[in-house]
Amino acid sequence: MIVFGVQALVATLIIALSYAVDLWLAAAIVSSVLLIGGVLIALKAKKALNFENLKPKKSADALSDIGSKLKEKAHEFYH
Repeated sequence: MIVFGVQALVATLIIALSYAVDLWLAAAIVSSVLLIGGVLIALKAKKALNFENLKPKKSADALSDIGSKLKEKAHEFYH
């Protein structure tokens, strides 16, 4: 529901700005400002994201332990 509110605010900004400039120019200005804002937020988020923290260390360690135990059991079973 918040999306509809944001869309209404954007439309209101375009209509209000259209009293000063042509409607197409008002839409272009508002769209450009929103696009630049979105790009800046995305760049800030990308910079804050630490890719090393995305690796599931506990899961990888647990799978490694399970693999070692399975190899030991298989070795005991076949020898």
